[in-house]
Amino acid sequence: MGFFCLGVDYKIAQIKDIEPLILSKSQIPDFYSKFKNSQSIQGLIILSTCNRFECYISASNDADAENEFLDTLASFHSIAPSYVQSLLKKLTELESIHHLFNVSSGIHSMVIGEDEILAQVKGAYALAQSHGITDSIANKIFQMAIACGKRVRTETTINHGSYSVSSIGIEAIRQECLDYFGRNILILGCGIMGSRAFKKLNALGHPSITLTNRTLQRAYDLAQEDDCQVIPFEKALQTMGHYDIIVSAVTVTDPILISSLFDQSSRTSLVIDLGVPRNADPQLMVDQNMTIYTVSDLQEVAAKSMTRREGAIIHAQQIVLEDVAKMTEWAENRQKFAHV
Repeated sequence: MGFFCLGVDYKIAQIKDIEPLILSKSQIPDFYSKFKNSQSIQGLIILSTCNRFECYISASNDADAENEFLDTLASFHSIAPSYVQSLLKKLTELESIHHLFNVSSGIHSMVIGEDEILAQVKGAYALAQSHGITDSIANKIFQMAIACGKRVRTETTINHGSYSVSSIGIEAIRQECLDYFGRNILILGCGIMGSRAFKKLNALGHPSITLTNRTLQRAYDLAQEDDCQVIPFEKALQTMGHYDIIVSAVTVTDPILISSLFDQSSRTSLVIDLGVPRNADPQLMVDQNMTIYTVSDLQEVAAKSMTRREGAIIHAQQIVLEDVAKMTEWAENRQKFAHV
């Protein structure tokens, strides 16, 4: 029995290249169902976030499992298998465990030490479990990875004063628009990313925020934290040009912010696109002379937080090595007793 990872993240590919592979939370259950009767894949956990797509696989035969997975993913997205294979990097068992522990600990995040990734690892594991697609090996590895992530945040300062990708998007607004307090802002999407963006703006005391979400009640629930306007999703699409700044974080297959939603009287000058796949059509920069910040663009802002956490990162890496050693010992003992 083997364990390996097939994945790609913002460090080795541009976000726009990763987008064709991304599986939304609503797509993952259907994708998992493709492996219900698999003879080679015993466990599968997909970690799909705004800047990484990683698939952790426990298998009876690594080569067969890899081929089955790549072919299924290509077929699911109707893209060439060669494209999938060219992007996804394969990690050995030890590399996969070490990488997952680093990811869970926030060491490999775009924003070093962010807490959001630990919640995403937990969510990915819970979703796979709920669909019966994990086995004892995947269960143990993910449980220890989550415990390692919690330990790092308890025993180090890696997440002290840390930002999320969403809050860095708000920092980009402040840098781009020095008079941003006088601009009205629409937040399109009230999931994790949109909610965090709102909370950051709210904490800064921004006076003019409008929220919208496909499920409108979620926007109303979020708005209770402060006195801000809530409008229906369809109305927001019809009145996009009324807002100076748009923060967009919705799950879409194709861009939702397109030129036809804006005209010459539109006030929108800046879009913070937190969506993967991207929410904003790049053509807006040409047709409407807008400035668009994507998740990829925010990397430069995020990199500045790295130097402030160097000591905490070293401490966190030591903890990860300790916990990886425990995981490896468990795996070796499991193999040993399996042959008794």
